[in-house]
Amino acid sequence: MDGESVHRHYHLCIQHRAARADPIYRRTQKKEISIRKVLGASVANIVFLLNKEFMILVGIALVIASPIAFLGMRRWLQDFAYRVTLSWWIFVLAGLITLAISLLTISLRVVRAALVKPTDNLRSE
Repeated sequence: MDGESVHRHYHLCIQHRAARADPIYRRTQKKEISIRKVLGASVANIVFLLNKEFMILVGIALVIASPIAFLGMRRWLQDFAYRVTLSWWIFVLAGLITLAISLLTISLRVVRAALVKPTDNLRSE
């Protein structure tokens, strides 16, 4: 097995695990949202709370990944005949775009889940 096939196999295993865990997470998240609604939280409060949790995780991932990406890109670009300098603002822009897309995606999913009647999600309990 060469490195590329090991890399592909690793990503397939990760995707399979994520696909199996996602429905369980959604069910748990819907129940959490419904319980918060029953206890009197507004849709805006629920959106803020869940976005805050997720943005912290995305921020930590960006702090870890940005220096690794910078060093890897710099090393890779050194092998070319024509040199290209990397600027720090490229990684900041990529991070901001990632945060914006994550914020939009999570907000839409949370709002959609928060607008459902709590009794529909809690009926199985």
